[in-house]
Amino acid sequence: MSNVNGDANAVDGNGFISRKGTRWRIVELEWVTGLNAPKGLAMASDMCSMYRISIPWLIALDSEISNRYEAADAKFLNDVAVDAAGNVRFRYGG
Repeated sequence: MSNVNGDANAVDGNGFISRKGTRWRIVELEWVTGLNAPKGLAMASDMCSMYRISIPWLIALDSEISNRYEAADAKFLNDVAVDAAGNVRFRYGG
């Protein structure tokens, strides 16, 4: 679960991701921390990777941040998707 934890456009490191268990109970409130207004989620099942937006990056997560892909010219990163071929894409305004 994404927790922006402040301004949705801020590069402030306040955001974090929570892990949930069965029945939507929080297992770990601050599983991955230090993110910038995290949004969006896509899973690449064949790679067991999770992708999230953390301004100005698209981040790849396994049990921790495994990679960051910069979107330097983006005005507002909003969402991420993985297509049937496993290509990861993100949506932004600007």
